[in-house]
Amino acid sequence: MDEMDRQPGATFRSLLVHVDDADGAADRVRLAARLADAWGVHLTGAAAAEEFVPLYAEGGYIPADMMDMEVRRVDLLVERAKALFEREAANVRSRAWRSAHWPASLFVVEEARGADLVIVGHEAPGGARDPAFSAGDVILAAGRPVLVVPANVDRLEARRIVVAWKDTREIRRALSDAMPLLRAAQEVVVVTISREVPEAPWDDLKAYLARHGVTASFVHRAEAEGGAPEAVGKIAAAHGADLIVAGAYGRWKWRERLFGGVTLDLLTTAPVCCLLSH
Repeated sequence: MDEMDRQPGATFRSLLVHVDDADGAADRVRLAARLADAWGVHLTGAAAAEEFVPLYAEGGYIPADMMDMEVRRVDLLVERAKALFEREAANVRSRAWRSAHWPASLFVVEEARGADLVIVGHEAPGGARDPAFSAGDVILAAGRPVLVVPANVDRLEARRIVVAWKDTREIRRALSDAMPLLRAAQEVVVVTISREVPEAPWDDLKAYLARHGVTASFVHRAEAEGGAPEAVGKIAAAHGADLIVAGAYGRWKWRERLFGGVTLDLLTTAPVCCLLSH
């Protein structure tokens, strides 16, 4: 395999990073800028918010000054986000800025049409920090792999990667999306958490990765699925991995919101970056 083909920038030619005023936004943009600079690719920053107005007003009338205040509030939020992006991505030669008065999740999904990889922040444990933005919604609707970055993480080396494997369409998609990173990694560890691992799919996965030039080790933990996020996190820490690759929302999103699940844990508590695909 040609060495150039192993470089992530050969496939990820355009990155999109969501910029807001949440904790970790500066770190997230810095990480995105470092990837864009290292890979020699284009970086777009995107910020959006919508005006909040009461559904019901006295006499059905919404005062003009209330609307003006909301418009100005969104303008200031977007201006701060743009200033943050320009500061942290100043060294990226090819960059662009997009913003709108629009629900943030919908706007990021729209802008993802021009990106190979979307970069967003963690969700707070109780749900999205911004009620108008949800990383989970972006993952479901963008049609692109999404890199979820925890707060206080401003660098991704991806030299050691853990793949959280379960034989579903979502992880198959995630493996394909992450292949440029997997090929460039020094170590790839495929982890499955289940009572039993059927032999045939396991062998097929080994062969699939080998054909793509990925040398991987395999770890099977015979534990209940409910303990999967913690187990995967411990294995990532043991191997010094700074990236987890996983499929997202193998079951309905509302079920994960109500009852919990691997995707929700990765979106809210994973200590390292996670590349998720649906």
